[in-house]
Amino acid sequence: MRSRAVEACAIGKKLNLPDDKIEGIKLGAIIHAIGKISPIEYEMLKTHSQTGYEILRDIKCPWPIANIYPQGLFGDAILLEARIIAVALAHIEEFKGSLYDAQAVDACLELFDEGFSLPTPR
Repeated sequence: MRSRAVEACAIGKKLNLPDDKIEGIKLGAIIHAIGKISPIEYEMLKTHSQTGYEILRDIKCPWPIANIYPQGLFGDAILLEARIIAVALAHIEEFKGSLYDAQAVDACLELFDEGFSLPTPR
């Protein structure tokens, strides 16, 4: 999850988002997989968005962390922070504008074109 948080924060910075929104993105990216907490991971994978939302919805936090799970929403109806976290390099160009937010994809691609790289794992 750490690399997803680093990537998501870098995209947020590239989009010139305020620092507090970037902190929310970081927290959201770190806890994004919280819904996958079952020995039957495949079944949980199908429902992890709803499970993650239910686990987080009552937690008091300055950022809308429960809303990083789109819950069947599409496009701009999904929280910007959630759209940034969902961006993945492997398929972003192919699905730009349909599966992934076009603005977040452009920012991510620019970051990597400019030489952005993830920290080497220890």
